[in-house]
Amino acid sequence: MSSRLANVGSKDDAANVAEEQSAIDVTAGYGFDNFLSDSGFRDPWACQCFQQTVDALVNSRELSYPFPTRHSVEHGKYQGLAPSMFALQDAGLLMPAKSIIAEEDIVTEPDIFDTFQHFKNWCAANAEDLQAWIDFHRTPLYRERHKFQLLGDVHPAIRTFWKEHKSDTDRLARALPNTMSNLRYTFDVVYRGRQYMALLAGAGITYFPHPIRAEFFSWNERARYDFPVSWSWGRLFATLIREERLSANIEELIPMLANLKTRVRRSGATPARLAHIPEPEKKQIIVAIAAECGLPASIKDVICRALERAAAWIDVVLYGIPGGHFVSAHVSLALGSLALKQGVKIPGAMAKHLRFLRGFIEYPGLLERETS
Repeated sequence: MSSRLANVGSKDDAANVAEEQSAIDVTAGYGFDNFLSDSGFRDPWACQCFQQTVDALVNSRELSYPFPTRHSVEHGKYQGLAPSMFALQDAGLLMPAKSIIAEEDIVTEPDIFDTFQHFKNWCAANAEDLQAWIDFHRTPLYRERHKFQLLGDVHPAIRTFWKEHKSDTDRLARALPNTMSNLRYTFDVVYRGRQYMALLAGAGITYFPHPIRAEFFSWNERARYDFPVSWSWGRLFATLIREERLSANIEELIPMLANLKTRVRRSGATPARLAHIPEPEKKQIIVAIAAECGLPASIKDVICRALERAAAWIDVVLYGIPGGHFVSAHVSLALGSLALKQGVKIPGAMAKHLRFLRGFIEYPGLLERETS
């Protein structure tokens, strides 16, 4: 698929841009919200949406979202947003980019045609996830919110294309199988991502799209939103929420995210600014910020394994001493039980105030695992 961008630069350039202004789309916002909810219908890419939104929010000076139509800008108090997006906006962590409107982008039939060819192959390879995503978006709640985004169900150019290529679209619907209206809705969402990409790039804003849209960008377009880093705040928060060590309530998460963003920005710990710092020093900075924010931690696995080896060594040494077997049993039991609890949990307050612990702790999901 051809790129709609003339010059996107390198990944390092993308990190520099993302440090200033980033954007998510409303569809990614739905995924972010779905990750935090316990609703029955699920967005298969909800966790990815949550992780990349948190990373963009924390690392960028400003996070915003574009609009699909002038109708969505003019009507209502953003009733088309997911509740979590509205909460982030109310807290000043997410801003509406009212000048970025997808329907103002030029739509060409050849670009729609090329995107549709890719769409057919993608649907065949991702039929199960596609159906789950459609089921999620076709619930009554989301249908109602959609009315505040568009007049009608899809962009007029997409509706025209669908009619003019009816044999192809019918064939795709039969092959999956799925309804024509569901596939047309999905394709409209996919194609609008390409419009957002072009408009946001033109405004110097780095776009972090819903993964269903990212599949339809060329390689150099994808370079616009890949943070070239070995750590992820979004991955850390997602892991802690899944482990029930952090609340999934957005109102409780917002102060944590705001505090983390402030510390990252003040410390200059964004991807671009840490890009040329040696990896060990970089990790120390990131772990120190996590500790200062009072985020829950775990004892490093290497420490647990060392305790396990120490228990075995003490057992051998003491067992030969008169009465040593009694001491050995207790020491081995204490060290061994700790060692068996891989990833011993450390409360955030303890990691924050007991600085000597920081060399012994890790944050699940924050740093990429090192291979031993």
